[in-house]
Amino acid sequence: MKTSDHIYQIEFITEEEHPKRGVVILVSDDNKMNAKTKFDKLKTNTERHFRTRFDAWKDGKLNKKWYHGWNQTEFGGKYALCFVFKYKSDRFYGFLCNPKTTNRAYQICVLATHINKHQDKTDEADLKEIESIRTMFLVNKAIEIYFKGKK
Repeated sequence: MKTSDHIYQIEFITEEEHPKRGVVILVSDDNKMNAKTKFDKLKTNTERHFRTRFDAWKDGKLNKKWYHGWNQTEFGGKYALCFVFKYKSDRFYGFLCNPKTTNRAYQICVLATHINKHQDKTDEADLKEIESIRTMFLVNKAIEIYFKGKK
């Protein structure tokens, strides 16, 4: 989807045909949405570690050291749909959504930003940024267009 300012699309990182979950990356010319650019520049070993984490999440495995969200008790529940994948100092932040109208249980994690961190605790400003991206009309429209008619 394009506006006069930016283009928004999604691209699968995990296989698209998984029946329950998938990890996608937001592709945009908007510099604040840098996940795609940063992911494409990862060293092979780091990319492999992230792909292992994506697959583990997609398959429903719990591992808070690799990835996690924020529940209703954290930050007053404002960021309950935000999500992060972690490896060493690399963090890919995104959000969860259920894009298929024909299968409301199907869930994706939309990765939008990359941050290099040296402390474990997430800065609330990072979550505010993800939440603002999550609620952008054109980002949601790009997801809707991609999944239109998919079962």
